[in-house]
Amino acid sequence: MRGLCTILILLFSVAGATSQTNESLQRSRAEFVQRQESFAEELTSLADQLERQGLADAAAEVRRDIPDADAARLQFQSLPRERRGQLPPATSPEGAWRHRLRFLKEKEADELYKYSQKAMQEDHVSFAYQVVREAARLNPDLETARALLGYIPYEGEWLTPFEADKKKKKESWDDRFGWVLAADLPRYEQGLRKYKGRWIPSEHDSELRQDFRNAWEIRTEHWLVKTNHSLERGVEIAGKLEDYYSFFISEFPGLFNSRAQMKKLFAVGPNARPRINQNPFVVHYYKTKEDYVAQLQRQVPIIGATNGIYLQDDETSYFFHRPEATDESTLYHEATHQILWESRSYKRDIAESNHFWVIEGFACYMESYRRESGLIRLGDPEFIRFDNARARLIADRFYLPLATTVKLGMKEYQAQQSLPLLYSQASGMVHFFLHAENGRYRDSFLEYVAGIYASRKSNGSDIPSLEKLTGLSFHELDVEYIRYMSRQAEEIVNSEQQTELKKSE
Repeated sequence: MRGLCTILILLFSVAGATSQTNESLQRSRAEFVQRQESFAEELTSLADQLERQGLADAAAEVRRDIPDADAARLQFQSLPRERRGQLPPATSPEGAWRHRLRFLKEKEADELYKYSQKAMQEDHVSFAYQVVREAARLNPDLETARALLGYIPYEGEWLTPFEADKKKKKESWDDRFGWVLAADLPRYEQGLRKYKGRWIPSEHDSELRQDFRNAWEIRTEHWLVKTNHSLERGVEIAGKLEDYYSFFISEFPGLFNSRAQMKKLFAVGPNARPRINQNPFVVHYYKTKEDYVAQLQRQVPIIGATNGIYLQDDETSYFFHRPEATDESTLYHEATHQILWESRSYKRDIAESNHFWVIEGFACYMESYRRESGLIRLGDPEFIRFDNARARLIADRFYLPLATTVKLGMKEYQAQQSLPLLYSQASGMVHFFLHAENGRYRDSFLEYVAGIYASRKSNGSDIPSLEKLTGLSFHELDVEYIRYMSRQAEEIVNSEQQTELKKSE
């Protein structure tokens, strides 16, 4: 592996030193890392103390709050909905360490929020939001941070305004039936369903819904899912899409709001809430592939070769039920296209003349989104898209230089004989721009993506150049990408070898 890495790096050797642009962002990130390390030391010290006292469970709980510094694998804890309860008396054995832990976390959260404001003033949009999210993780009841992430306090919970309005109307979300009135829930549980204003048996309801004109409609805050599969599956899809959307806009806020708008949001504190198009995103989910193909065959002749598609003209995503599917990667791929396209209200040509690689690359990257047991994972290097990217680069020695890649528009890109290889490369390059060197290129890259989706010119002449944004030439970025992926491959191989070694001991 090391020999191949050396060969590839020599093929794209750098002339001159790497540019020192974005120094302000790098300095801010370095300071943030130092803060994280200092806070981790405080928590480690408390955990060690508890272990010496024989409180192993308490020590383990404290260690769970230690920040995760692995930039290659983004992991996020879901924020709790319920406001925190009162702690045991500080004079009790349990109360003493819990009060100490809460004090440390709240103090750090306050400092992080102040630090996020400083980062925003320096135009580091994505980084500032990263810091806000960490502040909210440490103190879920920090109102300023919660507001920026889209929540308000309501009856002991942190809810979005949409959810609070539903609560006021005596509606609650049920994972089987969606938003239902409390008074109607018993009828649903008895097997009745509401169809055109009247209650009928679920079996009759299911028969009527097979005609897609009578499809179930599940409405959430940001999505409208229509399906003839089943109410329960429609609710499941809608819930997953809503969770995905909430994560997406909090993780990539710079894609939706200008720097001036973001600064304003930070300045108004509890009243802040980033918003984009308030019309619901529409999704059609078919019971069978035959239904899916029949609906779209005329618009998309090759529809039978797809598992899902987003059509800009319709502003609708289309899917069908695939019992063999082990994840929802196609759902998140097309949802990414949909969210980004509909983030602007005006019609425009996206990447028709150039930059198409990032349209598919970003959507492929977002396929790695996983939400399990309250933990969100994104960008796992061992995800199949990134594994393929390394294989194409290292084993197949395939790489199209970035200077050439950015010049390909949609038709040219999709007409390439090496299209599957280009998709793999695009996935890997997005990972590089978002993760390399602790996110060194992250803000610049997201500004580039935002420019592509906001562009009003068909030739893309108003899209900021990656060279200008990063301060590196395309050739230098080529080299950095190859180094990044080669190092990643070595680290994964070493990790696998260590795992096998432990198993054999």
